[in-house]
Amino acid sequence: MVGIFENDTNFGSNKRTARIAGILYLIVVITGIVSLGYIPKQLIVWEDKVATFNNILKNENLYRIGVFSSVLCYLAFIFLPLVLRELLKTVNQFVANFMVVSVLVSIPISFFNLYSKYIILDIIHKEEYLKIYNESQLQSLVMFHLNRYEYGIFISTFFWGLWLFPFGYLVYKSGFIPKIFGILLMLGCFGYVINFFGNTLFANYQDIGISRIIGKIPSVAEIGICLWLLVIGIKKSKKIIMKTKKTEFEDFKINIKILLSGLWTSVMFLYIYADYFELYVPRKVEGLISGENLLNTPYKLLYATILLTVPSLMIFLSLILKPKINRILNISIAGFLALFTFLIGISSISEWRIFYVMLAFLESTLTFFIVWKAWTWKRILFWDKFILI
Repeated sequence: MVGIFENDTNFGSNKRTARIAGILYLIVVITGIVSLGYIPKQLIVWEDKVATFNNILKNENLYRIGVFSSVLCYLAFIFLPLVLRELLKTVNQFVANFMVVSVLVSIPISFFNLYSKYIILDIIHKEEYLKIYNESQLQSLVMFHLNRYEYGIFISTFFWGLWLFPFGYLVYKSGFIPKIFGILLMLGCFGYVINFFGNTLFANYQDIGISRIIGKIPSVAEIGICLWLLVIGIKKSKKIIMKTKKTEFEDFKINIKILLSGLWTSVMFLYIYADYFELYVPRKVEGLISGENLLNTPYKLLYATILLTVPSLMIFLSLILKPKINRILNISIAGFLALFTFLIGISSISEWRIFYVMLAFLESTLTFFIVWKAWTWKRILFWDKFILI
């Protein structure tokens, strides 16, 4: 067996770039933990404005360290994607540029959000322009600005999640960083985004256990890739040539029509599983018997039947229709269902419907994949077609 290393001349330079990225990432992680986790827990009592005011007043230096940590975090976060772009641009330059833009959009939001933290320093020192407020009002002002800061952080989390998808994609495709980190980073993106929309759309979203579970994924992904870049850097990508004979499992290219039909079949099974397991949700069967359910009129039942009939017909139509109309139908119908099932999943979030949310996101993922496969349907020239015939 002979190992051939790709890009051997650039390996040392890329390894140094990876280490620099690891150092910057470590700064982001540590300062983020300090400013968003440790110090707020020491100072803020959300149910007690008096205790919070006094904690900040008595531990002003600790509070200022928290603000300074945020500034360091955002400064390092400016340079981190730029360094990662240098490391990963050979994988896909467009995606690398999109990754950088996703981060840079969030930086002004994050820095402007620190305005609330600086205002609090004026409040606790009772600056001249605040003399019109009494002690209780000043304490309420502190809580107001702390809540305002938290909402600013909440808005930033959308962009903190957004950049992880292109980053994860580049890692996955790179060949010199383990693919598992790419998968975790892309899942981390969905973790941030799902929690963002969940908190936006539902008042009691935080009470659902799934929000805490989803929230852990980005932390695992980012700390993992940070340590890998810092300690290992990158590994050499190898092409292996076997001098001896080797055997492989027989494989063949799947026809696009068969693939699309198979995907629609999988989607239909997920629909069936979702409706079947929903019968185990408390009071669901009673509602079906009494008529107190979503499909409580003949017309609603008809609309639901049509909605489910269309994807079941696509299993057959994907096999028999001509490519042009086949492609148009798959893109349009699957695109609509991908968005529809995603919204159904978001709106169904509750303790007893976690299974339903999972199946809805799987349905949405499969239908999006149908859109992608139909969109990238390979074209052939008329002359090639004539030769094939």
